[in-house]
Amino acid sequence: MNRLLFAPIFLFALLVNPAFIGGCGPIDEDFTYGEPEMLDLLNTVSERSWSHVVDAADYTIELELTQGERLEVTRAQPSLVASSWACTERSFVRGAAACFDQSLLAVEGTLTVTDAAGETVVDAAPVTGSLAVVGLHLNNANLTLSADELDLRLTSDDGATFQLAHLSW
Repeated sequence: MNRLLFAPIFLFALLVNPAFIGGCGPIDEDFTYGEPEMLDLLNTVSERSWSHVVDAADYTIELELTQGERLEVTRAQPSLVASSWACTERSFVRGAAACFDQSLLAVEGTLTVTDAAGETVVDAAPVTGSLAVVGLHLNNANLTLSADELDLRLTSDDGATFQLAHLSW
């Protein structure tokens, strides 16, 4: 008798939300970092200079960054019927449980670029952006900064240091 009752309930739950039954399950973990850890990670960017090569020319980048005026933290909520969440304006994703945990820290500051001869190419340009950490652990962080034509992206996969992923001006 129990098998006759269990099978339809299992099939119904699988059809409603396959991730809840088949793998992801309920969230039983919490964030392992907070605002202080994100600020410590952000400070590692300002503590050093960065090297960048453009068209065989060497450049040095100096950043002075601080926390912006807003802090956003979102937390995915477990649900039997969760909606899809896409990060683009155009999506070709079938409806399913596709939410994720993310923390955002607003960032502002200045960026200075000098060439190998010591000439200033970009002088203390004001930049704004965000430090985004995807997941419950501080091991997938992306720092994005911009101002006019300037675009900078740094990534961290260990929660301790960044690598320069992109810079254009």
